[in-house]
Amino acid sequence: MRTLGDDVRPAADHLAGEGGTALDGGKEHAGSTTRKMLDDRYELGPSLSATVGGVERRRAHDTILARDVEALVLPAVGSGVADVLDAARRAALVEDHRLLAVHDVGTDAGSAFVVTDVVTGRDLTELTVDGALPPEQARAIVGEATSAMESARRHGVHHLALRPECVHVTADGQVVVTGLGTDAVLLGAGDPDGSPLTATRRDATDLVRLLYLALTGLWPDLDDENAPPPRALVPEVPGDLDALCTRTFAGDGPRSTGELIRLLAPWPDVDPAALTGPGTGRPTATEEHLVADEPTPATDEPTRSETGGAAGPAAAAGAAAGAA
Repeated sequence: MRTLGDDVRPAADHLAGEGGTALDGGKEHAGSTTRKMLDDRYELGPSLSATVGGVERRRAHDTILARDVEALVLPAVGSGVADVLDAARRAALVEDHRLLAVHDVGTDAGSAFVVTDVVTGRDLTELTVDGALPPEQARAIVGEATSAMESARRHGVHHLALRPECVHVTADGQVVVTGLGTDAVLLGAGDPDGSPLTATRRDATDLVRLLYLALTGLWPDLDDENAPPPRALVPEVPGDLDALCTRTFAGDGPRSTGELIRLLAPWPDVDPAALTGPGTGRPTATEEHLVADEPTPATDEPTRSETGGAAGPAAAAGAAAGAA
């Protein structure tokens, strides 16, 4: 991923598999790639990622419900394992189709596990690999992700580790946010003072960083006052989005996800075709700031109409949001 500089909060910007994990350990355990079943129910498939701390993501199959799932498998003992499981249980209580659904949390024969839907679609890292997205699509993707975070906030849950890898767009235009609660524990990026106000402001700030990436193709430093305004890189960026990014990096950004929704609304439907056709992957107006290349319940859901914004065609037709 192209970046503007080294992040001052690196723990929240790298996957556990790339930058380690907050869990103690390092030895193989009962949830390693040699294991074939979990809880006499989940048939484990190939490993998707693994860390030196013994945390592994596996493809899996639910033999009772006959569906494919993913399993986060951890050592059953460790300083952070209980926190991961607790975060997963709290995330499971948030019903929003834009959040990756958590189906099961438990322990079995030396392993702890979290079972979720299969992650599909391209994430923001992949979508911006060739440059900026169309501005209104950037607004829509981040608007949907922000709405998901506002649903979580209403249940007292915050992400605290939002990164481009956490925001996916499916083939049918649904935005799905992964890692709610659990990523912050795994990456050691929790809220230092435990304040809900601090937590929602951090999520709002990270969402604006995601907006900047979508608008420019560049991942900004956290609270970087020297980050060039998006319009300086992509002249087509609307004035309100340019001002939102500039104010946020100057320390005067939205203080909650609810406030950010109001600043982004209204937004159109996410159009997958617009993310792959002409006008995507545009080079920025200047690359002089580039310094590094990194590998890189349903009624609770906030909606665009709730914030006074115009709903997209699907919402206008009265289609109900399905649970993930």
